[in-house]
Amino acid sequence: MKRRTFAILFFIKRTRLLKTGESTIIVRITVNGIRDEFLLKRAVKPENWDSKKERILGNDDLSIELNRYLDSVRVSIYSIHRELEQNNKEITARIIKQRFLGQNQSSKTILELFADHNKKMNALVGKEFSQKTADRYNVTIKHLKEFIQRQYRCSDLCISEITYQFISDFDIFLKTDKKCIHNSAVKHLKALKKIIRIALINEWIKRNPFENYKLKEYPVEKDFLTQEELNRIITKEIHIERLKLVRDIFVFCCYTGLSYIDVKCLTPEHLATDNQNNVWIYKTRQKTKNMCRIPLLEPARRIIEKYKEHPVCISENVLLPVSSNQKLNSYLLEIADICDIHKTITMHIARHTFATTVTLSNGVSLESVSRMLGHDNIRSTQIYAKITDTKIGREMQTLANKLREPL
Repeated sequence: MKRRTFAILFFIKRTRLLKTGESTIIVRITVNGIRDEFLLKRAVKPENWDSKKERILGNDDLSIELNRYLDSVRVSIYSIHRELEQNNKEITARIIKQRFLGQNQSSKTILELFADHNKKMNALVGKEFSQKTADRYNVTIKHLKEFIQRQYRCSDLCISEITYQFISDFDIFLKTDKKCIHNSAVKHLKALKKIIRIALINEWIKRNPFENYKLKEYPVEKDFLTQEELNRIITKEIHIERLKLVRDIFVFCCYTGLSYIDVKCLTPEHLATDNQNNVWIYKTRQKTKNMCRIPLLEPARRIIEKYKEHPVCISENVLLPVSSNQKLNSYLLEIADICDIHKTITMHIARHTFATTVTLSNGVSLESVSRMLGHDNIRSTQIYAKITDTKIGREMQTLANKLREPL
């Protein structure tokens, strides 16, 4: 029978200091080459730590007391190991750690909960969640695994071990090691917060580590095309068929406000004619499940008419032959170049252009634009409500005309 190996190590990380200049003492338990670690609620100045003896230097009362505490921790861990061995129980570094920390062996772990959540979310892609949302949660768990491995030298942590400090350190890890901008880091932390909320609801934890942690995204300036830039794209003579098609899909979105995924799934069933013979798009947004009600403007109607006999439209029962978002965005860069537009044009810029240039700048109310975009509230629409130079100029001209009138 192969002999089981078991070891305990006390150490500090001299490069990771608290605000006091001290370093937290870490306990590493190794069983059969597999280790797990946890932080003790004790800290020491790096110059006072003897790494060979795993002790604190000095004969003062505090040093003596801390060394006694370390002795008691070592004895407790050895006792747990001996008890498990005598009772023929499974022995792993994690089990010993959980016993020492007073955690139930069957308690939930953060990555276990996260993986279960993501599995369910991935199964509901296209029904309740978009692929983009699922992908973001999959990236978050990947970053979280790497963070736990690097910070705690273990494969997972009990959900009860997630603290305010853990969240703060993960935030720093995302912004430094993963080079996330602030808003991207916040999105990953919000994903983690959702898992914590699940644990709270199920009473797997009693305290919310996010309780005093503020998650606030910075406002982002959303780019859009001016009317002159949009006209340049519409009227440009393009001889490459794939670019013609992408131009038409982009322009269609500029005049409907539909996102990539919604225009890709647009079918004849989403069109309806009202009493005045006006054609409307009635479609539930895949992202929010909110209903969009969009009058079909003439430029968009012409594009639908143009592609009604396209083989893809006929075989897949869609209104436009939309390829992958990655391809469209790649081709849009070419279109921007040949149209001499110095902006990074993407499919989502078409949505911003509809909200800002096509509607709001032409006097359409914020409430109407919100309804057409399928937003939950006006606040979401206000992000798109750019006050363009054209609108300012038109409104000031109206004012100037009034001021010229005789009193």
